[in-house]
Amino acid sequence: MWCQKETHSQPWRALIASLIVFLCLGGCTSVQPVNLDRNQWWSQLEPFEPIVVYEASGRRVDMTLVSIDDTEVIGMSGGSRVQIPMAEVLRIEAEQIDGLKTTGAVVGTVVLIPVFVLACLAGGCQ
Repeated sequence: MWCQKETHSQPWRALIASLIVFLCLGGCTSVQPVNLDRNQWWSQLEPFEPIVVYEASGRRVDMTLVSIDDTEVIGMSGGSRVQIPMAEVLRIEAEQIDGLKTTGAVVGTVVLIPVFVLACLAGGCQ
């Protein structure tokens, strides 16, 4: 009897799996181009937001936005202040929530948690 497997702790597997799924919900963001006229970028971007600026020279700059106006983009990259004239900016990308990924993760979580719990309660977690 002392070497018998304990089965009362098996539902914890479902709880741990559910926790992992919830932690994965943080991966529902992706970097998307800012799809506005360049004169309106400032209205869609927020200070301290991580952005990627593509310059006409081909350089890509990952930075945290400090400010943006009609003349320049100012940010911090690697602890240094970066100023890019607006005339050099081809495209700006910002981190945005991906609706499809988020919906899939939420629906998947809502479906998977009861399935794990029911499977464990039915003895499937042995």
